[in-house]
Amino acid sequence: MIFQSSHLKKIMMGFVCILCHCSDYAQENKLLFQNLTIDTVLEKKTDVLAKYANSICNSNPDSSLLLSRKTLNMAIAAKSSYEYALAFGNIGWAYFKLGNIDSTLWYTASASTMFHDLRKTEMESRMLLHMSSVYESISDYPNSIRYITMSMKLADANKDSIAIMLAEKMMGVIYMREESYEKSKLHLDISAKIAATSKNKKDFGDVIACQANLYLTLKSYDTAKTLYHHAIDVYESVNDLTGIAMVNESMGTLYFYLSDAQPYPCLDSSLSYYQHAYSMNIQLNNIHDAAIEKMSIAQIFIRKKQYASAEKNLKESLPIFDSTKDFSDEYFNYKLLSILYDSIRDYKKAYLSILKANIYYDTLNKQEKNQAIADMLVKYEANKKDTTIALLNARSELAERKLSKTRIIEIFSFILIALSVLLTLVLLNRNNIKQRFKQLQMRNQIASDLHDEVGSSLSSILMLGKMASVEKNGKDEIINKINSNAAEMIERISDIVWATNPKYDDGKNLNEKISNYIMQINQLLKITINLNIGSEVAGIKFQMDIRRNVFLIIKEAINNILKHANAKNIVIDIHSSQKKLHLNITDNGSGFDTQHYSDGNGLENMQTRAESVGGNFSLTSIQGKGTKISIVIPL
Repeated sequence: MIFQSSHLKKIMMGFVCILCHCSDYAQENKLLFQNLTIDTVLEKKTDVLAKYANSICNSNPDSSLLLSRKTLNMAIAAKSSYEYALAFGNIGWAYFKLGNIDSTLWYTASASTMFHDLRKTEMESRMLLHMSSVYESISDYPNSIRYITMSMKLADANKDSIAIMLAEKMMGVIYMREESYEKSKLHLDISAKIAATSKNKKDFGDVIACQANLYLTLKSYDTAKTLYHHAIDVYESVNDLTGIAMVNESMGTLYFYLSDAQPYPCLDSSLSYYQHAYSMNIQLNNIHDAAIEKMSIAQIFIRKKQYASAEKNLKESLPIFDSTKDFSDEYFNYKLLSILYDSIRDYKKAYLSILKANIYYDTLNKQEKNQAIADMLVKYEANKKDTTIALLNARSELAERKLSKTRIIEIFSFILIALSVLLTLVLLNRNNIKQRFKQLQMRNQIASDLHDEVGSSLSSILMLGKMASVEKNGKDEIINKINSNAAEMIERISDIVWATNPKYDDGKNLNEKISNYIMQINQLLKITINLNIGSEVAGIKFQMDIRRNVFLIIKEAINNILKHANAKNIVIDIHSSQKKLHLNITDNGSGFDTQHYSDGNGLENMQTRAESVGGNFSLTSIQGKGTKISIVIPL
């Protein structure tokens, strides 16, 4: 049976929609690259390089990121605030293409603020649209709509029809993802009317493709087919190979859906469109997109029972997904491999493939996954031990005739125990893999944080240093800022190094780290902070993520109290019992109404950090009497 989950269909449709609404405002790559060789002023070269970096972001985000960082340095040298903001926007978009959502949000939000300060509202509107795209990609539709609305207000004020068209298209895509199809159609129709009068035919083709996606979702296949052909005509008129490849993939999907009712000739048509999309992505050097086409082609080959061709395509696409760390695509690839091997009765490979699939997509229903693993394991063991099973069956028949009821119970008990032990070993091994994978993710995230924070701080210090070298007035203030930024960077690096060094994993070092931080606060501010740590904590060997988040929660709590509570005393109590760490932070400040307050992300960040390590977060506060934060983390 061919794998056709609704999940796969949604991801395929979502991929097409994202391609439609991710618009580049750069010129042709070749022309931009030629402009870089022109002997002109530094500011002009910086602008050209920024546009070139943006134009290659979709096809080569790694190179785009490197060029954008070079643009950042050139902007500092040229003292160009506009190009500096543009470089931040490009870095954010490159991180988005690389899958680093946190860095994307930080850089894009910073760019939006810079353009706002420079009164470049058109670019500010574009950055807000980028923010919307990021939130849409992680299915945070309320935030996505919020940023689209902000972008629309700026676009209306500027009478920027292109920005309005992009915003309306984005709104249509989001409503499509939320299954509000009437609203989606309304916004896409508005976007199409604006795009039809635009000089940029690529935008027009994108909107038509989005409309076609909507009708494909609604199973109005004839209408969708007509719109896809119209989109291809528009893309061909401007030689937009990316758009043509995208629509060919959508047509392949359309005919694949139709093949449920009419395998011939729909499967052949679907295969032809997917192969055309694959060829064009290879021509465009879109290696990842080409790998996705190979996976779609393999699914058709499985349905046509051409298993060798299917296996070849799936195995060729796997290294690409490994290099891009796209776990969802790796999951579907291994899922299709397991179905393929199951079809040809190679149960060992089917079993191993389903195990790998579950590692990459652990959010599937546990019961379904365990059942699939158990089925594959039974088939594998059955195929491997045909002779043994035949002998056991013969003995079982003999036992039914000759053995007593007690003997039969013993045999079945033994089998049950053996299966239980086997299942326990499988689960333990899987849990071990998950833990190692979790630690790897954690350390990679900390390494990424270190890279971004040091890079950003050093860029800021470098820019301030260059300003100090040329400014006659206010030099002392600039030097003070440099000192402040350097001190803050040293503190951040110290915290990150402490968090990643395994020699600090024991409770004694956690005690020292918290005590040193509290000592600094007590020396600088008129507030008393009392730290009570149980003696049993010193002997605990903490996991890195627990130790790091406990310290950051305490820092966040103290900072919140200093900013908002007007407290004189803070008591921090840490103890352990029944394999749980108990953290209580109490102040005698002004307190607040827990039903109505403006957070500023402080309490929300603490709750998120506690939950990220499996902990529970609770808060009690009485106005005029203070606040207590209680956190319980399993060890």
